[in-house]
Amino acid sequence: MGEGTLSVVKMLVAIPCYNCEIQIRRVLAEFDQATLTQIREILVIDNQSHDGTIEAAQQALKELARKAPWVRLSVSQNASNYGLGGTHKVAFEYALKNGFDWVSVLHGDNQAKSSELYELINVIHDKPSVDAILGSRFARGSQRPGYSWVRIFGNLSLNVIYTLMSGRWTSDLGSGLNVYRTSALHLWGYMDLTEGFTFNMELLLKMYDAKAQVVFHPITWREEDQVSSARNWRVGWGSLMTALKWRLGLPAKPVSRSYVSRCLWSHAESTGDDKNSYGQGYSPVSTEGEKPVDCKVP
Repeated sequence: MGEGTLSVVKMLVAIPCYNCEIQIRRVLAEFDQATLTQIREILVIDNQSHDGTIEAAQQALKELARKAPWVRLSVSQNASNYGLGGTHKVAFEYALKNGFDWVSVLHGDNQAKSSELYELINVIHDKPSVDAILGSRFARGSQRPGYSWVRIFGNLSLNVIYTLMSGRWTSDLGSGLNVYRTSALHLWGYMDLTEGFTFNMELLLKMYDAKAQVVFHPITWREEDQVSSARNWRVGWGSLMTALKWRLGLPAKPVSRSYVSRCLWSHAESTGDDKNSYGQGYSPVSTEGEKPVDCKVP
C-alpha cells in the first residue's frame, strides 16, 4: 500500500521523555508528511526532566505545527517521575479518556525513526483485527546501526527464552516504537503493572494471556548520543525474572499509585495558534481527586 493511500485512523502519538533536550528535536523533525496525515495528536510527556526537554519540545512542536496544522500538538509534565512504565500508563489513560482508537508510544530518545510509524500504521489497514503492532529491532528486515554485539546477543537470547516459555514467537521484548488498540487495553490490566523498565515485558505477557493478536514489525534502531539509565545486567535479570514469575503463575505485586500529568502547552487547529485551555473535549490525565491544571501558554 503506497504513501497517501491509507484511510485516516484516530491515532495518538505519545512521546515519553526524560532528559531528552537534544534528541526530542530530532524525534519531532523526523515526522514526514505521509506519517503526519495519519495522526490526530502528538503528546510529548515529560517525566520530570532536569534539562531543557520541555522548552526544546515546545519549540520543535511550533515548527511542526507549520508543517501539519491539522495535528493537535501538546506537552505535558508528570507530577512525579513515574518511570517508563508509569509514563506508558499516563499515555494509555490519556488515549482512552480522549476517545482515540489507537495509541503509539514513541520514545523521545530518537533511537527509533519517527517516520517508520507509517509502516506500523500500514499494518492496521492490512490486518484490521490486530491488537498491537510492536516495533522489532531483531525481526527480519530490521536495522541496528551502532548497536553493540553484546546487546544484540543478550536481546536475542531473551527473545528465545520468552518464545519458549510463552509458546508465542517473540522477536522483541520492548522497543521504543509500538502501537496499541485502545479498546483492548483494559484486557491487559496495564494499571497494575510495574512502573519500571520491565513494563513492556509484563505488558507483552499480559497480551499473550489475553490471546491478543500481536504483530512484530521490523524497525531501525540507532545508538548515537542516547544515555540510558538502565544497566544491561539489570535489564537482563529483570527480564528473566519477569518471564519466570509469569511462567510459574506468580502474581505481580500490583502498583498502587495515582497518576497526574499536567498540560503545559498546546497547539490546536481550531484557532491556528497556541491555546490557553485544553478545549475541544481533550482532558489531561488524573487518576486521583486532584484536577490537573488547564493547558497554559508559556
